[in-house]
Amino acid sequence: YHRTRDEVDINPFYNAVARLRKRFPDALIVFVRDWYLNGLISYADKSLGRWVDIEEWNKMDGNELPIHSEEYKNKFVQSVQQGIEWTWSEGMKERDHNLFEIASSVNGRIVNLSRPDNVLDFPPYRYFFADDGHHLSNEGHKDIARRVSRLVKTVGIHPNPRLGSWDETGRDVCVSWYTTGECPLPYSGEGVRMDNWFARKFALTFPFGHMDGVISFTNPTSTLMDLYMDYMSNGPLPGYYPLTEIIVESQWDGVAPAQIKRVYIDPSEPYSVHVVKPAFIATLPPGPYILRIRPVEPNKEHPFRIVGINLSDPSNRFNTPEVHIVEPNDCVDVLDLRDPSAAPPLGSKLSLFHYMDPKTTEVKKKKKGHERTTNHEKIESYVCDNVYNSNA
Repeated sequence: YHRTRDEVDINPFYNAVARLRKRFPDALIVFVRDWYLNGLISYADKSLGRWVDIEEWNKMDGNELPIHSEEYKNKFVQSVQQGIEWTWSEGMKERDHNLFEIASSVNGRIVNLSRPDNVLDFPPYRYFFADDGHHLSNEGHKDIARRVSRLVKTVGIHPNPRLGSWDETGRDVCVSWYTTGECPLPYSGEGVRMDNWFARKFALTFPFGHMDGVISFTNPTSTLMDLYMDYMSNGPLPGYYPLTEIIVESQWDGVAPAQIKRVYIDPSEPYSVHVVKPAFIATLPPGPYILRIRPVEPNKEHPFRIVGINLSDPSNRFNTPEVHIVEPNDCVDVLDLRDPSAAPPLGSKLSLFHYMDPKTTEVKKKKKGHERTTNHEKIESYVCDNVYNSNA
């Protein structure tokens, strides 16, 4: 859903589909526009002074009902009779517009999951969804499949499709073990393992409290390439994956290992999602490297999960704001400007969620000529307190 609403996700989406079209110039590219109950159906609650979505409403009286039950349907009907004015999320219009523009950019077609125009007519459509009101059920998948099938029969498939390159040079290197559990790259570290954490979903897991885990890889091309790392991200906040430090080191023959880049990845989302996200790490010349992975936030429900590594032409670069650069010198700004009463004891290992409150710490709003986001301030404060200072 947010992939077609947030600018930071929309731009890479354009990039991805443009590259697909370049690779498959004669293909029929189909975009599936689905929807879901929880999060997209809501009402304005005057007593609370905010919007309440249907999932929260179903839990408010302490009697959460299964969405497919007759009792749930009756509860919804009674809420309408009691004056609740349900509506579709305003964001759906924006999403529909953005998806249309993205599909049009590559002459693609859009297939829609069946949805009523009037939100009050949604109860019969509950059966398109699993029990969580978010993922599709078998019936939902069948509805999409039937619509795609009809589209293919109507439009047809090119009898002799051409095959182009991924980019001007065809240099991309993409390694993913997300659906196979087979990682061709050497990896090591205490507690590091390949985990089949969900049906047909795999990840290399890096637990908190151990020495760095390591993944070895090579830029096999003859030119500079952008390194991206694919990881699991979860929301809503505070999420259940830890803030994690990533260090890239060179391993060139005859040269002592050197740190190329140190970044921090925040795998938490403001939305109720569980998705794979890419993180731009560094631009690297040809040669061998290692990634050092170290979670720095304790007491999270799951270890940090990595599902792939990609090398891409820098001309296709896109922004990944979940990646944060925090240097030791940055901590001087944080410590100088913060109210001493707000500073936690060094090494206290507070959760990153502690830093969500803007009153917790005060830092400069501008630095190095650019505006800093509240999220970066949160990450910077946490790293300064719990990584650099606790290591001192």
